[in-house]
Parts: sequence; C-alpha cells; structure tokens
Amino acid sequence: MTPTTRQKQGLMADKSVKVFWLPKEVSQSHGQGTTPETDSKACTLIAVLLIHNCHRSKVEFSTDNPSNHLLSTFSQSIEEGNKIYGKLRDEGMLKVKYLNIPEALTAIKPSTVTPVVEWESFFYDGNMQETLYKNLSGNLELWYKRRPPDAKSDASVVVLANLRAVVLLFSEKKGVVTLMDSHGHCPYGAVIALVTSNSLETLCRWYAEQLTRDTGPVLCYELSFIYCM
Repeated sequence: MTPTTRQKQGLMADKSVKVFWLPKEVSQSHGQGTTPETDSKACTLIAVLLIHNCHRSKVEFSTDNPSNHLLSTFSQSIEEGNKIYGKLRDEGMLKVKYLNIPEALTAIKPSTVTPVVEWESFFYDGNMQETLYKNLSGNLELWYKRRPPDAKSDASVVVLANLRAVVLLFSEKKGVVTLMDSHGHCPYGAVIALVTSNSLETLCRWYAEQLTRDTGPVLCYELSFIYCM
C-alpha cells in the first residue's frame, strides 16, 4: 500500500524545499521485528537499499511531489532493511548497533540484483550547518569528473551523522535532488525533501538544521558516495 504524505515546511526551509512527512507508522521504528525494546537501527541498510531499489525499479524523480512509485519503494526499503537488521541482531551478527557503509553493503548483497558499491567516503570535523554544502558540492564535482566507467546510476550520497544515516539521490537528467530519511519524527514518520539541483545549498541547510534540532549539534559527519553497477 502506498503511504500518504503531509507537506510541511521546516524551520529554515524556503519555498525551494518541498518537505513531505509520512505517517508515523511509516518509519524504521515501526513494522516487522520492531518493538520499544528492539528499536531498529537499520537506517544505513535502508539508505543503501533505497539506492538499489530506486535504480532497479527505475523510479522517476520530480520536485512537485514524491510519486507513488517512490513512496512504495521507500516503504519496501524500510521493510527490507528492518528485516535484514532483525536477522543480524537475532543471529548475534551485530558487533555494534549501528552498521557502517561496508557492513551495510555486505549485508544487503543477498537481497539485491544489481551490485551496489561505494565509490569514495569522506569524513569531516566541523559544524555541519556551516560546512555541509561546501563539502558535498565539492565532492560532487569530483564525482562528475571521475565517475567510474561501470556506474549505471546517478550519484547517490549517504550522509552519516549523530548515529543517523539518510540518502541523497541525484537525478542529473531531471535536475532533481531527493533526500530520504527513514527515521521517525514525532508526530510524523519518515520524511522526504525535494529540491531542484540549483537549490542544493538550501536543502543542505534544511537538513543540517533538522538533524541538529532532533539530535543536538553535529560536529562530525561522513559523506559516502555509492552507485549501482
């Protein structure tokens, strides 16, 4: 079933960022294998699954609204990520609660058809609100200059900070950037934010503000560039 959304602007967002909040039931904290005692920490798994599933099912991106195809793919990825995380937890395979990118990519291999690989990973110290756009845009330039010849997908970036992972999906053809965050945001669930490519800086400001408000100051973070072969 395709979830419904509610559009609501963030505190620092302007009209160039369209923010869509999903029902509280649509997040990694709800669904199969999750209870208050076993809250899912599957965000890294969900982020890399989204990259695979959106590419594999040829999701079309738009700045107007998240399509039903995108919403159903988001729900599917959350369900798959929670299922994989629960299996790892129940089998005692988790060294720590939160998976890094290499661990997540290894864990999703049995569930994917197209290989998903990490191109580069960049670590930064410093206030995310002040540095995210500069660091992200600089590395995007490197991606487009050095794009791997076996890359079949557009650029995708997983942003990891304060024990949370979200994914940025870039559609060069459409000129759209889509941010997908599978965490719950009381009183809502997961969230999707859409911008045109030339409004990336505004999206970075919105997300950094949102994450700081939810989890506290963000003084270090990772940008992981991932693609499908």
